[in-house]
Amino acid sequence: MIEISLAEGAGWSPPCRLTAGQAAAAASVKEVEHRSLASGEWQFQAHRQAPKVGAVRLGSGEDAVLFRISPKIPVARLMFMAGYAEQRASARWDDAGVPAREEEGLVAAVARAFGRAAQRALRHDVLLGLRDAGDEVAVIRAGGYGKDRPWQGPPPGVAFPVSYDDFTPDIPENRFLVAAARELRRLPGLRRDVRSMLDSVEQRLSGVGDIKPGENWVPSRLNANYYTALSLAGLVLRGNSYEMDGDTGVRADGLLISMPHLFQDFTGRALGSALRQYGGHLRLRQEHHLDDEGIIRAQTDAEYYAPGAPASPAAIIDAKYTVLGAKGRSGRVQQMISYCYMLGCPRGYLVYAQGPESAPVSHTVGGIVITEYPLSLDHPPKELLTQIDVLAAAIAQKPA
Repeated sequence: MIEISLAEGAGWSPPCRLTAGQAAAAASVKEVEHRSLASGEWQFQAHRQAPKVGAVRLGSGEDAVLFRISPKIPVARLMFMAGYAEQRASARWDDAGVPAREEEGLVAAVARAFGRAAQRALRHDVLLGLRDAGDEVAVIRAGGYGKDRPWQGPPPGVAFPVSYDDFTPDIPENRFLVAAARELRRLPGLRRDVRSMLDSVEQRLSGVGDIKPGENWVPSRLNANYYTALSLAGLVLRGNSYEMDGDTGVRADGLLISMPHLFQDFTGRALGSALRQYGGHLRLRQEHHLDDEGIIRAQTDAEYYAPGAPASPAAIIDAKYTVLGAKGRSGRVQQMISYCYMLGCPRGYLVYAQGPESAPVSHTVGGIVITEYPLSLDHPPKELLTQIDVLAAAIAQKPA
């Protein structure tokens, strides 16, 4: 097996020589760009248009290729954002409970954090739920029998169907933990102590089945101590699929996190929490038709509806995982203008992952104000959320 280390946003890797099997395996994944050189060697780089970070192993045996893609931001910051993005309803993400070791790399840090969180969740009693069970049993009537008429039992071969509630660990919360533990155990390069933690999770939840199609878990006071583990499980299960280049039959194991999706999810969740104090509500991922025929569709990342004004959004927010001022800036502003015009919205906000300007930049077109707002993702969580608070105050048109 050959291991190739890449970095998000970096250029081409140093040339390397691959066997025919390794070259076929490396070329089968779309998350990594590749090119062959005249010398017969190969170069790789992380995909720039749809960047993903983590690790993926393609192929098996001597022909296997392991790609490791490190993120631009610190691992601890990425995990904080991921946990925040995965939170549900009242579920509270606590980054203090999932320390990350920068030297381990992203995949190992996620596996260790999940193992610890799952062990803490299962330290006392495993969460149980009610299951409607059915069986066929012989039923004894309460009356009608005595000394003169003793009970002779039911006629031979006769049984009566009954149903009853049974407590079982085979519930969505536990199925998510088991599925995540199994996926993580397949990852390459995990330390023995991390694998041991994942094994203990599976052993503790022995007998729990697979996740059912379309199944999800719902936050409640009963599963509150599972929140952190379930948030990390969601991160793992969302990152274990790959876009293979056709039906190659190449096996792929790993964990790859889409940075644009992560940034969009984090921005939406964090803004929703920050805007709650101002009233109104934030709607995430809203689909609209821009033409009368209903052919041209558009999806906004978030729309803010002010208190008492439910008819049209007061502001539209789109999160762009790129640098403010990068190529394509005019197109992004024009797209936001079209959204605002069609929805009768006076303000639009383009939230960038970073930018050279320290302050937001606004453009006014036909009475519509478009604001470009950079977030500094390399800042500590508290400072990052402070930036979100300032943006929320601007969106709600309140003093920060």
